[in-house]
Amino acid sequence: MSEILQLLSALKIDVVQLPCPEFSFCGNRRPPRTKDEYNNLPGFRLHCERLAKASAQNLWDMATMGRKPGIKILAVVGGEKSPTCGVGSTPQTVDGEKKYLEEKGLFLEILEKELKNLGLETPFVGVHLDKPEESRKRLHDLLKHEG
Repeated sequence: MSEILQLLSALKIDVVQLPCPEFSFCGNRRPPRTKDEYNNLPGFRLHCERLAKASAQNLWDMATMGRKPGIKILAVVGGEKSPTCGVGSTPQTVDGEKKYLEEKGLFLEILEKELKNLGLETPFVGVHLDKPEESRKRLHDLLKHEG
């Protein structure tokens, strides 16, 4: 993560941290779960919906209410292999086994819908914490394209 933060700092890009639905719902000590297990956990999807709605509104406010030069939301960055915040590698239970599927995690899936409802078309970028150089390059390429 430090490589990502160093890149953003060098490019003078600020970061807004989104809430972690797993932590805020289950606490710090929690068993590993897949996306479908979280989706079936009573109350968890509603928790994600509330967090996503508030987060999307906050991002929209920042993008539309700022003074010139204004704030542009460049991307939503998610942690790959997370059941809630994965972008393109999310654990699911398939035929009784945990597999990583190319789809967004539960929270980011809902957040994307909420952002679109507000008219914000924002790219989502996944970072692999165990592959920092690859993640840094992926983010750099996106930001270079946006800039």
